[in-house]
Amino acid sequence: MSTKNTQTAESDYPSRPLSDLSLQITVFICGAALMSFEIIATRFLAPSFGNSVYVWGGVISLFLGAMTIGYTLGGKISERYLASTSLPIILIGAGAFILLAPAIQESVCRAFEPLGARMGTLCASLILFSPAGLLIAMVSPIAVHACVSEMSKVGTTAGRIYAVSAMGSIVGTLATSFFLIPLLGVAGIAILLAVSLFVCALQTKVLSSGASAIVPLLFLIAVSGAIPLGLHQTVATPSPLRVAFFAETPYHNVSVVDTPRDRQLRFDNFIESSITLKPPHWSSSRYTDTFHLVPLLIPDFESVAFIGAGGGIGPREFKMLYPTLQRIDVVDIDPVVLEVCRDYFYLEEDDKTHTHAVDGRQYIRKSDHSWDAVILDAFTIGGQIPFHLATREYFEEIENKLNPGGVFLMNTNSALEGSLAQVYQSLHETIRRVFDHVYVYAHGYGFGVGSELTRNVIFIGTNSEEVPTIESLIDSAALFDQSHADSRIDLLGIAEDLVPQSVLDTFQSGPVLTDQYNPIDTYAFRGILRNGG
Repeated sequence: MSTKNTQTAESDYPSRPLSDLSLQITVFICGAALMSFEIIATRFLAPSFGNSVYVWGGVISLFLGAMTIGYTLGGKISERYLASTSLPIILIGAGAFILLAPAIQESVCRAFEPLGARMGTLCASLILFSPAGLLIAMVSPIAVHACVSEMSKVGTTAGRIYAVSAMGSIVGTLATSFFLIPLLGVAGIAILLAVSLFVCALQTKVLSSGASAIVPLLFLIAVSGAIPLGLHQTVATPSPLRVAFFAETPYHNVSVVDTPRDRQLRFDNFIESSITLKPPHWSSSRYTDTFHLVPLLIPDFESVAFIGAGGGIGPREFKMLYPTLQRIDVVDIDPVVLEVCRDYFYLEEDDKTHTHAVDGRQYIRKSDHSWDAVILDAFTIGGQIPFHLATREYFEEIENKLNPGGVFLMNTNSALEGSLAQVYQSLHETIRRVFDHVYVYAHGYGFGVGSELTRNVIFIGTNSEEVPTIESLIDSAALFDQSHADSRIDLLGIAEDLVPQSVLDTFQSGPVLTDQYNPIDTYAFRGILRNGG
């Protein structure tokens, strides 16, 4: 440590040195704040870019880049200024940038949406998260310099400071992931982090210069908080829609939105499913009507499991329309979604209908039940499929739980050909390895919609020895519509969108997805023609 620099700093900035304990507390809080901010960063990006590995990779890379620069600048600053002088300004600046992120998040993300998930994430993260990450990273090298009493103890001191920072990071990660997101939401967490950094700035100034020195600091904090708040009020756009319910969960931002036409379940800004406002509240999302292809393949079925609850529309309609059903299991990893199904989408639990708040793969693996049909309709944010629910091994687990002649149905979003067809190509090839007979429904196919456009693509697999032709399914669908005219389900139109095997044979196949190799959350799936899911 340079004695000359220290003496110069002390003469220029007459203040008491900070204690090791004060610095370690500050470093601990900064470590916690940095990791907490990194976790909620993905929530800021999810409405525009989803929650794929691209988003996580972009966020982590930007934070690491910011920390790299922050460590370097912090080391240089520590050689010119005392910690008691530099830390308060740095901490207030970091808190201000954290408050700023939720205020400008929507505008920034929408500006970069055209760049796609990869470049869009990087660019948005650079603006939203890098400034705060850089400033927080400066704290540790400054604290190391301030705590070093002699050159022989530099290594020990640096190790202790960075260990304290790492401990803070662990606490921040666990607290945010396990408790704070459902308790406070991302905006509330941002406020908590900013306030924590402001308090650290104040205690640093009080301990070094006395209570009288904090008045200018309080003014700076007030301005730092007022500017983001004012921006938030300025850029916030009021919505004419009525939000009947909203909750931030560990998995989604879940909302129930009432429009003049229907009631929608949304995960972030994406509509997952919807129902009509008038009883009996039929589905207004065509993709859920495709579930009714199941009884065409296995009449008089008695049991079904839905993996992914959505709005509970499929289970509720199956219970109303199929009196032979004796057991309906509804599985969703997010218990809040199941509560929404019961409270806002009229799904009633009784001796037939059972809900389970558990991961869909774990439920299939551990359940003692078997079913005549399993319907997989599970998505993360923005229509992306959880990778562990899209592997050959999982489909084999499902097939093992199907009764003889049972049916497996999976809802996806994909094109059939071209650059947006990777989901279809890989899933079709994977499901064909497990089920002898696979039907493919592609929304709009019967109307001649181009196969290069994204739409709902439904896979229906069975190992039944005898399966009906598409022509016979169309005939059965017409009879269904006649006998269920009040259901508003156009099953004939759906059956006409089944793709003939001769056409499927012309499409390119993709790699089989397994537990060891599954890049499905990196596949492009966004296009033009979408109708839910």
